[in-house]
Amino acid sequence: MEILASELRIGNWYDHNGKHCQVSPNTILEVWESPRKWVQPIPLTPEILEKCGFKKGSIYFYFSKFRIVKINDSNNWLILLSDTYHHLCKLKHLHQLQNLYFALTGEELNYTP
Repeated sequence: MEILASELRIGNWYDHNGKHCQVSPNTILEVWESPRKWVQPIPLTPEILEKCGFKKGSIYFYFSKFRIVKINDSNNWLILLSDTYHHLCKLKHLHQLQNLYFALTGEELNYTP
């Protein structure tokens, strides 16, 4: 799966042949001009969530006012607001989580590979 330029923000993370790299203005321009096979999404995993600062609970990962839970038998994760069971959206990739987090908080989601 390739990432579209419209999905990227400077600072997002992507997979480049197994190495996690950050998006730069040049990355976005290159992807805009022609999709690049070397710009691959990073799948959300428990390890990735922990590297973003989420704390693991029994079935959820917690972060401030958000909870994330994996949908059984899929690669999708649901984002829930704390203290509710209403989900905001489904996500599969780190750049999607980064974009949602930024849209909701106005701050960058820290990730350390």
